[in-house]
Amino acid sequence: MDAAAINFKAGYTEPLHLHPMTATHHQQRLYALSQCLLEHQALWRCQPFICSPDWANSQPQLAHTVSQFDDNTLAACQASDQALRQALAHALPSLCAQLESLCEVPETRPPQRRHPPPDIPGRKWQQIELFSHSIKQVSKPLLEWCAGKAHLGRYLAVIHDQPVVSLEIDSALVEEGRNLAARERINLQMRQCDVLADGSTALSPHTHAVALHACGGLHRRLLSAGSDMEVARISWSPCCYHKFIEGEFSPLSDAGRVAGLELRLAEIRGAVRQNTTAGKAERERHHKLQAWKLGFDALQRELRGLDEYLPTPPVSATLAKGSFSDFCKHMAERKQVTLPQNLEFGSYESRGQAAYHRVARQELVRELFRRPLELWLALDEIVFLEEHGYFCELSCFCNDRITPRNLFIDAKRIGR
Repeated sequence: MDAAAINFKAGYTEPLHLHPMTATHHQQRLYALSQCLLEHQALWRCQPFICSPDWANSQPQLAHTVSQFDDNTLAACQASDQALRQALAHALPSLCAQLESLCEVPETRPPQRRHPPPDIPGRKWQQIELFSHSIKQVSKPLLEWCAGKAHLGRYLAVIHDQPVVSLEIDSALVEEGRNLAARERINLQMRQCDVLADGSTALSPHTHAVALHACGGLHRRLLSAGSDMEVARISWSPCCYHKFIEGEFSPLSDAGRVAGLELRLAEIRGAVRQNTTAGKAERERHHKLQAWKLGFDALQRELRGLDEYLPTPPVSATLAKGSFSDFCKHMAERKQVTLPQNLEFGSYESRGQAAYHRVARQELVRELFRRPLELWLALDEIVFLEEHGYFCELSCFCNDRITPRNLFIDAKRIGR
């Protein structure tokens, strides 16, 4: 897109002016999402876990609505975008309707299910089968990016009768992948490779590259290197957009940079907060640790005499097996906070639980934008490839109960 055709700067929320002869459907959608996200950024840039959001005072109806959600509603909203929009529709009717329209993506019709092989977990097998079905016809040799054990590559090699090269950095996974391919007599070559450093050497104009859930900078590297090499086709499902990104995030596409939506990695992480696949025990452990973090936060504010959030390092799930006092002692040591003798931890644990009850519900307003943010990131990647001579299609290869990271993008080099 011609940047001069767009009258836009960061923070400006008037309708964007697109040149009708140059803007593709995906560019138009990217800018519509940009406008919506900028207009409502006060709702999603805030982090209730760190401090009370401004809307808690400025929008009393919204604050009252989320405060009344019971635990079942909370869990449903955390797991489902549709449930989340429905729950907030009373307080934010026009916004919820707008987001539903902006985030509509067609879902590929699923194939007839096959019985999963014994070496592939059931949900992973569903993802492989449905992702492969979305690819449809294959006419080029396949390159599997960030392959793991090459479960996807082996499946594609069989159903499409094409040779496959699978790239993976972990030597143990490479060895397992080689053994599985040899046992099944599949035409697949497994290579140990750091795709961020050396992956481009495996790409060529005659390659069809595939990537199922290569995280953040890994799949972005595929797109940049693949477009430079004029790879014939790239089929991928993005995942964990914030990972493997060095420094500050920058859009890939010229159109994305012109849109003026500046995103920090913490905000990009919010695009993948939906989790429909976690079991009950995992959810309960997460909730406990979040409440403990908030309890420690109340404690450290008093001890330090500073009413400000103190960022804490990621914690191992094994910490949840101990006590709240053990958790606080661990965090205090890591953050060099001195704990007084005979400290009564029980009151802070109760305060943390009460804070989590409030914060988890306030976070739902922010999470209303998790799918719009994810779609914006995916559209930026799509438009980047369009700017480099590709025709792209966007769909969902499965429903979000199988995986919430269900976007499927198929990019074909024009003229190939």
